[in-house]
Amino acid sequence: MFTIEETRKKFAGTEIHVAVPGSLSNLIREDEKYKIKRMRVSGFLNSHDILFIKDMCAYNNTEGQLAHLDLKDTQIVSGDKISHEYKGDKIAFYTKERSITKYMFAGCFTLKELRLPDNTKLIEQCSFWNCCSLYYIVIPENTVYIDPLAFPDCNNLGIFQVSKNNNEYTSIKGLLYNKDMTELILCPPGIGRYKDKITLPNTLNELKGDIFSHSSTAIFVLILPPSIKYISKNVFRTFTTPVRYLVIQSEHLEIECDTFSRRRMKIFCFSKTPPYCDGDIGDITLFVYPEYQSIYETDPFWSKCAIIGMSLENLDIL
Repeated sequence: MFTIEETRKKFAGTEIHVAVPGSLSNLIREDEKYKIKRMRVSGFLNSHDILFIKDMCAYNNTEGQLAHLDLKDTQIVSGDKISHEYKGDKIAFYTKERSITKYMFAGCFTLKELRLPDNTKLIEQCSFWNCCSLYYIVIPENTVYIDPLAFPDCNNLGIFQVSKNNNEYTSIKGLLYNKDMTELILCPPGIGRYKDKITLPNTLNELKGDIFSHSSTAIFVLILPPSIKYISKNVFRTFTTPVRYLVIQSEHLEIECDTFSRRRMKIFCFSKTPPYCDGDIGDITLFVYPEYQSIYETDPFWSKCAIIGMSLENLDIL
């Protein structure tokens, strides 16, 4: 696995320097192209070089095996728009300076670990679509924008690692936050494969946007801090498999209308005051302190779900 602080020791893989954009295919022999599993590239890359790398990652069912790719010392330069068919659809990508553009790494089937170019500024929507083996990605210090829909169908992605010198983002336990950790930006889509429990920090005041968009595996327990005062309905909007147990500790929490519509989960609520919510409610089982149970049973929203007084046996789940 790559680390931000790794020394420049001998790399255990193939090292290539691309002096002229578009020439990567001339630097790797055809009989070696699909045998390389680890590669470090320096120099300049355009769209034709990226397509060559994608072929090495089993794009469109090639025999490629590339799994570990270090692009730290490369610079992406502007390149031609390349149109082609992928999974029955016509898609196109191009390269532009300091950007990971839409569909640029889409379909890199064997890619597991990726270190982006140091000068990467933008990561666009669907740039890593269907990188289904991708587990670990390093966000460099110069990145200032990551589209929340950059990683759809990356079902194994479990870790975002951000350079400590990045002024916009940070990562804690694999999750992506803004620098001062007042906003959760994105949860890796496959984190539920590696962690049974996620505890969010007390620096957060609200959850909003597509934080868990395209999450592919259930997060067994999600513990919200007492500092959370607002949850938007988009937070759980595209959960393929929902959070199984949600823990709420906030007093005077507002939850946007229909947040739990068509959701199936168990919620542990430790507050005396029922969180304010409205709209439809899915298959929700609510656990509260026994002394607060009557309060929730007369609440217009929460009275629509099954309400159970908490016991030590229930709490063992958490």
